[in-house]
Amino acid sequence: MALHRVPGGLRLSDLAAVSGIGLSSAQRVVGPLERDGWVVRDPGYRPKYRIAPDAPGAAIDEVARWQLSLAELEGVLAFLEQRAAAPVLAGPAPHAAIGIPDVVRAARRRLLGLLSKRAGPGAGSDLPRLASGDRALMAWWAEADSALREVPHAAIGAVAANRFMPARATDDLDMAVRLADLVESEAALQRAGWTPTAALELHGGLAGKAWIDPTGHELDLIGLPGAWGEAAISTASFDPGSRMPTVTLPYAVLTKMISSRAQDVADISRMLGPLTDEDIAPVLRVMNEHMAADDLEDLEQIIALGRLEADRGEAARTHL
Repeated sequence: MALHRVPGGLRLSDLAAVSGIGLSSAQRVVGPLERDGWVVRDPGYRPKYRIAPDAPGAAIDEVARWQLSLAELEGVLAFLEQRAAAPVLAGPAPHAAIGIPDVVRAARRRLLGLLSKRAGPGAGSDLPRLASGDRALMAWWAEADSALREVPHAAIGAVAANRFMPARATDDLDMAVRLADLVESEAALQRAGWTPTAALELHGGLAGKAWIDPTGHELDLIGLPGAWGEAAISTASFDPGSRMPTVTLPYAVLTKMISSRAQDVADISRMLGPLTDEDIAPVLRVMNEHMAADDLEDLEQIIALGRLEADRGEAARTHL
């Protein structure tokens, strides 16, 4: 009914709000309608769902009325009226959002569009089986950690993500320091025998280089800028799995949202998908403080896809 009343469409988060259900449930409701051609998902930076031009919109609206109690119907109408009366925000965001290039956001949204189309019952991985696997531990990681012992530092990337999700195999090591400490930490690596090989192509204010040790092990050392970089390093804690300090969940997600490669999106969905809203709240607080509105919308979709995968894993185990 809400889709019929708003011809321009509603975002997935709007549909969840007006229905009083979670994002993953909203995704499951809209998915079949989209597959049947009754609902279409508009592409673009702020994707919305709307009634398909050739769908029987009036009939859908009437069926919705039959399915709603009077109180529920009044709630939908109140939501739509409130949305219509809300002022349109213009100008800069109320906070200094981390700068992410448009080309990175566009690639992330294309990926999310593909993943949303493929998401369906039975398509999820067996997360409990993956979680039961051992985490890889590379002996040389301890050497890199020791080389930086005089500088506050923390692992990010795959090593940090594996702390919060079913571990995936990796021998890569990304170490983060405060941007102000980058020069000092690079000097520490050189004293320990590491050699810089190339500057990293980073955005969002990050800076760093790729390094190699005499035995051929590779390390990316990255400086995190500003207040959020300070918070990411100062709140890092020891991870028994990697035996190194790693960033906490909010900053593991934040750094991967800045990078936004396909593997980063997959890691975020697996870190957050199994969590409750209460567990995700600290992540959203950090994201709201540092990310732009478009990035937050993408994160909503990533969480919804992660919850679909987590739910499918549960369903698959039930039928074994």
